[in-house]
Amino acid sequence: MPRLTPQEWYDKYRKGYSGCIWEQHHFDHLMQTLKHPLFGDASQKIKNSGKGKLSTPYKSVLKFDKNPYNERQTVGDCVSHGTRNAVDVTRAVEIDVNHEREAWVTKGATEAIYGARGFSGEGMSCSRAAEFVSTLGGVILRQNYPGIADFSRYNGNLGAGWGGRGLPDAVSKEAQKHQIKTTSLIRTIEEARDALANGYGLAVCSSVGFSNKRDSKGFARQQGSWGHCYLADSLVFTPSGYLQINSFSIGDRLFNHKGDIDIVSNTFERDYSGDMINIRSWGLPSFNVTSEHPILISRNITEIQATENLEESSGGVLVIKKSGVKTQTRKLMWVEAKDIVDTDWLVTPKTKYTSNKFTGLPYKNINAGTKNIPNQISESNDDLAWMFGLYIADGNSVKNHKICFTFASSEAHYIPKLKKAFDILGLEIHVRDFGKYIRVNCFSSILARSFDAWFGHSSTERQIPEFLLTQGWNTESVIDGIFSGDGFYAKNIKHISMNNKPLIYQLRNLLLNDGYKPTVFLQKRGEGSYQTDKLCYTLSWNSKNAVSKLKQDANNLYNPIRKLSISQFTGKVYNLEVQNEHSYIVDGVGSHNCMAWIACDDSDGELAFLVQNSWGKWNDGGHPSWGTIPDGSFLIHADVAESMIKMNGSYAFSVFNGFPVQKLPDYGFDDYL
Repeated sequence: MPRLTPQEWYDKYRKGYSGCIWEQHHFDHLMQTLKHPLFGDASQKIKNSGKGKLSTPYKSVLKFDKNPYNERQTVGDCVSHGTRNAVDVTRAVEIDVNHEREAWVTKGATEAIYGARGFSGEGMSCSRAAEFVSTLGGVILRQNYPGIADFSRYNGNLGAGWGGRGLPDAVSKEAQKHQIKTTSLIRTIEEARDALANGYGLAVCSSVGFSNKRDSKGFARQQGSWGHCYLADSLVFTPSGYLQINSFSIGDRLFNHKGDIDIVSNTFERDYSGDMINIRSWGLPSFNVTSEHPILISRNITEIQATENLEESSGGVLVIKKSGVKTQTRKLMWVEAKDIVDTDWLVTPKTKYTSNKFTGLPYKNINAGTKNIPNQISESNDDLAWMFGLYIADGNSVKNHKICFTFASSEAHYIPKLKKAFDILGLEIHVRDFGKYIRVNCFSSILARSFDAWFGHSSTERQIPEFLLTQGWNTESVIDGIFSGDGFYAKNIKHISMNNKPLIYQLRNLLLNDGYKPTVFLQKRGEGSYQTDKLCYTLSWNSKNAVSKLKQDANNLYNPIRKLSISQFTGKVYNLEVQNEHSYIVDGVGSHNCMAWIACDDSDGELAFLVQNSWGKWNDGGHPSWGTIPDGSFLIHADVAESMIKMNGSYAFSVFNGFPVQKLPDYGFDDYL
C-alpha cells in the first residue's frame, strides 16, 4: 500500500474508510474474561477525582520522548496506534511519578497488536487490541529484539501480514513479559475524566468524524461519520417499516444491528466518486455500498488449539511433543465491503418489537353529520387483522368515500370472511358480480381516510403499521391477509409478488422473526397480462424445517454470498449516525477509527478531552489556553466524547491491579518539558 500523507489519510477516513471494526462475539467474550471488565467497578477510589481539574498526562510521555506521535500509519492499523498511544501514557505516568526515568527505554510498537487481529483483511476490533495488551500478549517496545523481530522502525506491513497467519510464538512470548494488568471498559465521560486525572490512558474506538481544522481554542468540529455510505434509494428498517436512507431526520427511530430500536442522532450527505461494491447473496437481491463500508458478516474462522504431550523418544528420553488441532467456527464480525469473500454470510438480525396492550384506534376526521361511522376498535381481532392485510395487498380507498376490494371469480370464498370483519365494524358491504371478477365496496368516508392514514394510499406506499406489530395483534393473520390478496402457491411453497420493495422486506423480517427462512428475488414482469417494465419483488417461504441454503439461529438469519462485483460510481451517498449502537439495517443487512485520549480539561466547568490521531500532522489551528498540544491532536467537547463512548469501544489501561489513586506531577504549562 502506498504511503499516504496525513491529509490523504484524513480524506480516506472521511470518504468511508474504517480502520476500526466491531466484533460482537469478541466484545462479549472480553467482558466475560477480564478481571475488571467495567472501569466503574475497579476505580471507586478515584471516583470524581478529576472534577474541576486540568489533567495533561501526555506530558509525561513528552518528558521521555520529544517526538512520540511522529509515526504515520501506512495500513488500516489505527486501532493499534490508538491502543499503543494510550498504553504509553499509562506507562509514562507511572515511571514519571516514581522518578524511574531509566525504566522508560522507548515508546511502544504497534505491529504485534495489529498482528493479533485474527484475520487477513484491514481493520481491527478494539476489543482484540485491548485483549492483546492485557492477556494474550502485552507491550512490545519500539526497538530491535534480536532473533525475534526488529521493531525499531514502524512497519505497518509487518503487522498486516501477521493478521491472517497469526503472530510468531516468539513475539507473543516476548510481549507477555510486560502485560497491562488491568483493562476496563469506560462507559461515561466522568469515568474518562477520572482515568486521565490519575494518569491512565484511554483508547477510544468510534466512527465519529472530525474537521481538519482546530478553532482558536484547539477544538475540532465533529464532521460526518467515518465508515458508512449508501445510495439514496437504500432502505433502512424502522419500527414502522422500511424508509429510504435519504429521508431520515434527527430523532427518527430505526433498528440497529442487534435488532433493538435505536434513535438517529445525525444525518449525512456527501459527494462520492470511487468503487461501489455490489453484493449478491442467496435469498436477497443485490445491493451496493462504498468499498470501505463496514458490513456485518459471519465468517468461517480456522483456529489451532495447541496441545503438549509427554512422549518417550527412541532413546528412552521423555520429550514434550507439541501438536495442534484445527477447528472451524463461524464468528460474527464487521468487515469492509471490499474485504468480503464468497464464503462469508450476510447477517440479518431478528428484530425486537416492544409489546404493548392495544388501546384503540382513533378514526380520522369525524365531523357532525358524517354517515357510516364505524364502531370503535377497542381490542385486537384476527378477522380484522386478516382484512387489514388484504387491504394492504389489494384494497383501495376511492375518492375518500369508500373502501373497495376486487376479487377474481375463483376468489369468491373470501367474501364471507370479509363480511365478518366489516360486521365487527358495524358496516355493510355491497357485492357486485361482473362475471370474470367481483367487486366489494364499503361506503364510509371515515374508514377510507383512516385506512389511507394507517396503511398508505397507493400500492407502492403500503406498509404494515406499527400498531399491528407492537400491540398484541396476530401478525400471522395480517400476513395471511396479504397472501390472500397478492400470494400464490408454487411447488407447495408460498409466494407473494408485488412492486412494493419496502413491504416485501418488512414481511421478510416478520417471517424470520417467526422462525422461517424467507427469500426475496427481483424480476421484471415481462410475461402475461400484467406485463410491465416495473421491477417486481417476490417473497417466498417454505415450512420452518425445510432444507435451505439459508441458516438461522435464535438471533439472526444468514444469507451465503453468491457473487461480488465492483463498479465505478459518482454521486451522492448517505449515512446515519445512531445514538447507541451506531448501526442500522439496510436492505435487510446489518451495517461501524481509533484514537487515544491523552488529556482532559474540567477546570472551567466545561469538560473537554484531547484526542491524538494515528496518521500524523493533519490539522492545524489554535491551541488551548493551557499550552501547545502535539501534532495531530485536537480537543473535543463533552457531548461528542459522550457519543463516542456510547459505542462500547473505549478502554482504560493500568499497570496496577485496578485503578488506584495516582497523583500526577505538577506539569504547569510547557515549562515542564
